[in-house]
Amino acid sequence: MLSNESIIHDGRERVFYRTASPGENAPVVIVLHGGGGRGDLIARITGLDAWCEANGCVGVFPDGVEKNWNDGRDLPDRAASRDDIDDVGFLHAIIDSMNPSSVYLVGASNGAMLAYRVATERPEKITAIAGVIGQLPVPYALEHTPPGPMPILFMLGTADPICPYDGGTLTIQRETAGEVMSAEDSVHYWLQVNQCAAIPDETLIADATEDQPMRVWREVYAGGLDDSEVVLYLVEGGGHTWPGGEQYAPEFLIGKTCRAFSATDHIGEFLLRHGRA
Repeated sequence: MLSNESIIHDGRERVFYRTASPGENAPVVIVLHGGGGRGDLIARITGLDAWCEANGCVGVFPDGVEKNWNDGRDLPDRAASRDDIDDVGFLHAIIDSMNPSSVYLVGASNGAMLAYRVATERPEKITAIAGVIGQLPVPYALEHTPPGPMPILFMLGTADPICPYDGGTLTIQRETAGEVMSAEDSVHYWLQVNQCAAIPDETLIADATEDQPMRVWREVYAGGLDDSEVVLYLVEGGGHTWPGGEQYAPEFLIGKTCRAFSATDHIGEFLLRHGRA
């Protein structure tokens, strides 16, 4: 069961949902919805609220201003960008109110891009990051350099109709929403920051079947500074969707949801491997 809470940040009431705390200083998983979403909706789509409760973490699911985050793209038609909303500071205000042992950021699409922005501007309280269906935004990522290494996971579909796997313009029902790097360039960017091995350990997570035609590969680039790594999950034929989660919109808008594995379980395993004592 999620509780509905709020704090005042930068003169504005900001809302978030959270699971019950299993104890003092419990790890916190902050889950950032995509553009047009809500905190309680991303909890339902991903099942990360139940995962947090089962794994001794506090799940936090904030709401963006008018359902969007200020992730560094210049989008004057969105209040979060136009009004330069301090979403990085808002997330830190939530963290400061909870005193956790570890803090993990998980984001989808627009939320993934905000997670990357936090890793660039104020990473000092963040333990690890996972971004689903969203690469690094440009030109923001090219104009800013993270101050140090960060364990980071990308999970991307090759048939994403909104955020193209090979990079370029984001398109939502014929409306454009800025630019992103390709999956390859996003991974390479963080390989340089983390100074990981250039050759990954590649594993086939799920093979294609007649009922489930998507293959899923995991590439692990290990050996980074401070035990950091870069992990890429490549979902062949995957859309702008959360693998194993809810098909939250029609396929003609967002593509297909992969049913071959659980993004939530794999992300959870990655996060907990990078816990801080």
